Amino acid sequence: MCKAIAITAALVASMCVQADEGREYIQQEVAGVYSVYMPGLTRQQSPLRLDYADDGFLAMEQGGTKRAMPIHTVNSSQGTVNLLEPSGELATLSVQFGHGKMVFANGSQLTLSFVRKLTDIDRAAMGNVAAPVLTPAPQQDAPAAAALDPVIASFDCEKAATAVEGLICGNAELATLDVRTADAYKTVRDGVDDRSAMQKEQVEWLKHTRNLCKTLECLFQVYTERAEDLEQLAQYLSKPAEFR
Repeated sequence: MCKAIAITAALVASMCVQADEGREYIQQEVAGVYSVYMPGLTRQQSPLRLDYADDGFLAMEQGGTKRAMPIHTVNSSQGTVNLLEPSGELATLSVQFGHGKMVFANGSQLTLSFVRKLTDIDRAAMGNVAAPVLTPAPQQDAPAAAALDPVIASFDCEKAATAVEGLICGNAELATLDVRTADAYKTVRDGVDDRSAMQKEQVEWLKHTRNLCKTLECLFQVYTERAEDLEQLAQYLSKPAEFR
C-alpha cells in the first residue's frame, strides 16, 4: 500500500512539473499579440491575443471573443503546443522566431505573426477566459469566406516564410501597398540604364529597411515612403531626356 501511495505521489509530482514547464514556456515564448492570416480571406482579421490561463488552458481573445483550449502537451524543443479540441482531437500551435501556425484537426489553419508582448491593456481585454474554444469549420463550408477574394501581395502568401511576410499577408491594405511598391520598382528598374544596380538597391531596402520592421505601423510607414519615392523617380524617368 505504501508503495502504491509512493507511485501515485510520484505521478502527481511529474504532472505538476509538466504543468509548470508548460506554463513557463507559454508565458515566455507564446504569450503575446499576433496578426492573423487565413488563406483565402481578404478581410482584415482582428489581432489575436494568446496567454496562459489557470488550470492548464491556453487563453485566446480576438475581436472581443474570448476562448480557451485545454493544453494537452508542450514540446519546448520543437516549439509546439498541442491543444485539446472539444471533439477530443488535437490542434497544434507552433511558434518560432515570431512566426507561428495553428493547425486544427479538421484541416483549418491560421498563420500567425508576432506583433508585441502582452500589455496591461491586452490582459484587461482578455479578462477571465474560461469558455472552451470552438474549432473553426472547414473553409469550404463557410459561405462568407468563400465569397471573399484572397489577399494578393507581390509574392505568394501561401509561401510566406517570415514574420514580415505574415504581417503583409494578414493585412489586405498593406498587401495592396506592397503590390503598389513592387509595380513602381519594376517601372523604375525597366527605365534605368543600370538594372543590376537598381535590383541591388531594392534588395538592400528589403533587407535593411523593410525586414527590420516588427509592427504593422512600421511596415505601413516604410512601404509608403518607398512607394512614393519610386513613383516620383518613375515619373521623372518617363520624361524625354531633354526635360529631365
